[in-house]
Amino acid sequence: MELLGTAAKTSPPGTETIGKIFQAAGGPVLILFDEVLNFLNRHRNMADSFYAFFDNINRATTGTTHCAAVMSLPRSQMEMTEWDSQWQDKITKVVRRVAKDLIANDETEISEIASQPFVADYIQDSFEQDPRLAALLARATQVVIDNFDGAIKTCINLDRPRNYTVLYARSAHAQKQAQSLWGELVRSRHHDLAKGISFLPLAGAQEAYCKPWDLLYAWIPFSSFEEPRTLRTVVRTVAGAIGQGGVAFIVGPASLQSTFPMQPHLRVLSTEPVETLPTFRMHQTILPKARLKSGLALFHVEKD
Repeated sequence: MELLGTAAKTSPPGTETIGKIFQAAGGPVLILFDEVLNFLNRHRNMADSFYAFFDNINRATTGTTHCAAVMSLPRSQMEMTEWDSQWQDKITKVVRRVAKDLIANDETEISEIASQPFVADYIQDSFEQDPRLAALLARATQVVIDNFDGAIKTCINLDRPRNYTVLYARSAHAQKQAQSLWGELVRSRHHDLAKGISFLPLAGAQEAYCKPWDLLYAWIPFSSFEEPRTLRTVVRTVAGAIGQGGVAFIVGPASLQSTFPMQPHLRVLSTEPVETLPTFRMHQTILPKARLKSGLALFHVEKD
């Protein structure tokens, strides 16, 4: 922060300042920019300043040695709006002045943890775009996040005090998410909101599900997709845990649809294959052959 100076809070650092940071690292530097266009789309008010920063990074990197930058940009214009295309062209021109394209072409199925941000980002976008969901989030005070270890921070909204219970299965991922969340709380000076956030190992799920929740995120492990009894238990547990008028977002196999009629108080508002979500479609503009687990679906349910 000393090297950046106080001006960095409101304006992008120049090439000279960035060069000093490289020197301060005391060794080779690798800079990774992932899903640049997706970031710009989600934070359009920052587009101009980010573009200036992006340009400065390019200039600073080429002006030194032992430094490399890798930036992921969409390969095709599938699912792009006119705004997306314009910014794609602007950024591409900056990059191609000094860099070469490396085309990614990985057909490996995306892992369970890596799949979670596509869903979490989509749900948060829906809260911003759908007035009904925005109203639900505004009045929600009790939220449980079950097995979303790769996207915990995204599921936690810091706009007001709420009680969040996070049930995690992978401690390393949960710790990383907790650290990122704390960093955001510090930057926003909302330390007080941390008092309402609890992390519990998944073994404590039974206790957590004993009280009613206004909003619930539940990710069914891939290992349970072929276990009908487990799927029925999950839906029954969720139905008992949501308060009247509460909402749950459940991610699981498409076959989960058949279990909801067994819970008459649960109403399925929507069912969406995760591969059709805009967040994943945007990812495919960078990795056209990227694929998710077959049948992975997002269920939006409400309790009458």
